[in-house]
Amino acid sequence: MTRLTIMESGYRRSAKYSICQTCEKKFLHSKRRVQRYCSRDCVPKQSANLNVECSQCGKVFHKSPSSMKQSKSGLFFCSRKCKDEAQRIGGIEEIMPPHYGTSDGLTVYRNKFSDSELICSRCQYSEFLCSVHIHHIDNNRTHNDKSNLIPLCSNCHRALHLGHWDLKDIE
Repeated sequence: MTRLTIMESGYRRSAKYSICQTCEKKFLHSKRRVQRYCSRDCVPKQSANLNVECSQCGKVFHKSPSSMKQSKSGLFFCSRKCKDEAQRIGGIEEIMPPHYGTSDGLTVYRNKFSDSELICSRCQYSEFLCSVHIHHIDNNRTHNDKSNLIPLCSNCHRALHLGHWDLKDIE
């Protein structure tokens, strides 16, 4: 590599010759940075990107091999919206958590109570039904008998788990 002094535009700069990795043409560049290509035309295109089909909508999009290694399931999505739709109940089974669609979910033991029964057992709150939670008395989430369940508003439920009061205080 020969070092030269470039006096274009009136400034003295040191430079060196390199060989383009694409066209093997000799070119002159600043010695301050490493340059591998003589021009933008010689820079490799993103040919390493692969065409991948979205697992939800079927749209074809580009994905780099390094980002493809990050997928735990081997499924790829064109957008966050498609991924969220695939993870919903009734979506793609391979990426759904094991408890989706089973009888262990919140709605199963919430459905054991009618709307008129969804009243906080401690403070009698019932204005918004969505704010009334169902608490397992023995703290066993698999024991879903109605005798083991008690409706509590979100505030009383949180306070119970934080130890501010005890279920004995209700009776």
